[in-house]
Amino acid sequence: MNKFHWGHGIFIFFVFYVGILMTAVYKSKQIDHSLVIDEYYKHDLAYQAHYDKLKNAGNAKKDFEISADENGRHQIIFNDGEKKQGTITFYNPSNKKKDLVLPLNDVIGNDRMVIHEILSPGKWKVQADWIALGTAYYVEKEIYITVL
Repeated sequence: MNKFHWGHGIFIFFVFYVGILMTAVYKSKQIDHSLVIDEYYKHDLAYQAHYDKLKNAGNAKKDFEISADENGRHQIIFNDGEKKQGTITFYNPSNKKKDLVLPLNDVIGNDRMVIHEILSPGKWKVQADWIALGTAYYVEKEIYITVL
C-alpha cells in the first residue's frame, strides 16, 4: 500500500471543497428568492403618482382608524364622510399568500368598512388607496394582531 503524501491531501481537500459547494448550491435552490411585489419595476416607475397621493392625504389630513371587536373582525373608520372609490390592501410582509385586497364599495355610510375575514396574528400593513371628490389619496398604517 502507498504511503499518504501531499498529493493525497490535495485530492481529499478538493473532494471536500466540491462537496461543500454542491451542498451550498442545493440549499440555495430550496429558498424562495421571489420579489415581494409582482412586477416590481413597473410598480417602481409609478412612484410619482404614489407620492402625489401621499402628499394629498397629508395636506388634506385624510386618515382612517382601525379597530377590532371581540370576535377578531376589524373595521376601518374614515373621518371624512365623503363618498370614495378605491381599495384597502392588507399586506403581510412575512407571507405574500395572506395578502388581502378589498374594494371600498363595502363602505357603510361613506365612513365605515367592516372586514369579514379574520386576519392571522402578526404584523400587517394596511394600505388605503382611494379617490374622493376627484382627488386621489393614499394612507398606510401598520397594525399588530395578537393571538385571540
